[in-house]
Amino acid sequence: MNIFELIKENPTNINLMLSEILETNIENKAMLQVIIAELSNGNSEKENEFLGIANDLKNKELLRIIGRIENNRSD
Repeated sequence: MNIFELIKENPTNINLMLSEILETNIENKAMLQVIIAELSNGNSEKENEFLGIANDLKNKELLRIIGRIENNRSD
């Protein structure tokens, strides 16, 4: 499903939408912190490794989003 089309066809309150996105983001980050703490089992080297993986994934996703925005520009 294309999120852009879904939002375009169903008018949405931007403040409500941003609030939901922020809340979901915070929940995801909290869950990730718990998972990393559990998997690293007090080993700070392992924790840093997991954080590095999470940051790499975040950066790849941001680049993908930026690329999609650039491709959709109509200027």
